[in-house]
Amino acid sequence: MDLKNLRMFTRIAEAGSLTRAAAALGIAQSALSRQLSELEQEFGGRLFFRTGRGVLPTELGESLMPRAQALLLEADQLLEEARAAQRKPAGVVSLGLIPSLSQPLIGMLLTYTQARYPGIRLRVFEGYSGEIEAWLANGKIDIGIYNRYRAASTRMHEVLFETEMKVVTGAGSALAGRRELRLADLAAAPLALPVRPNALRTVLDSLTLRAGIELNVVLEADSGVAIKDAVRRAGLHSILPAHAVSAEVEAGSLVPLRLTDPSIRQTVLMDLSRQRPATAATRLLYKALPELAREVMAGAR
Repeated sequence: MDLKNLRMFTRIAEAGSLTRAAAALGIAQSALSRQLSELEQEFGGRLFFRTGRGVLPTELGESLMPRAQALLLEADQLLEEARAAQRKPAGVVSLGLIPSLSQPLIGMLLTYTQARYPGIRLRVFEGYSGEIEAWLANGKIDIGIYNRYRAASTRMHEVLFETEMKVVTGAGSALAGRRELRLADLAAAPLALPVRPNALRTVLDSLTLRAGIELNVVLEADSGVAIKDAVRRAGLHSILPAHAVSAEVEAGSLVPLRLTDPSIRQTVLMDLSRQRPATAATRLLYKALPELAREVMAGAR
């Protein structure tokens, strides 16, 4: 007995006629009668009896029908799952990330892809917003996540979230006990900031020029890890979004303070490269990233 014979058995019952069942199955009626006879021998009894209008299930046939239908349904579902697994997206997806998001987001994205789409491999490039937009433009990456501090351009992109920038200081700093700081209060504080050209530096230059103050930038770095390490170990301070330091805040090594007078808001955007074809794997991750980004923000609160 095999699935083919079970399917033949249920088709005869549904059709109520050997002639109609044979036509539906695309075989000769004589061949169908022979297969039915073989199945009846295996089951040890008649499955159908003939009437003037066709066939009807015997008591044995009636009792076996639900089990046969259930087995066929399970087999069909198994086959569909196997086919779906073969259709799952696969391949390399190149992703450009700003430093403030790379640490929390990469691990979450890897967990997501390994659990659901093990055929997808990630290639991650970390850079500041200007670099990421350039990589999108020249096709180096498939998906770019970058930020803006002013109104976003009219390019096609998706807004992931908005957040306020924080003054970040070490847990042992004299500033750690404060709840907020004005921008003018930072004039005397040693700072670690990104290397120019950088969108945050451009905003800070504009604000400090307008306020008539000058910031004391002790360290410029193109690495978010280096900036945070300088704040933690060397007594410097920086201006970062809360999600960039959520792990350090939870560990008690860094403290975020509210920046006021003025505050600085950051908008995080996501975009696809127009220079590369969007594969199924790329489109899937593009749809998944907004929810993962919201989880990052939830963990930073």
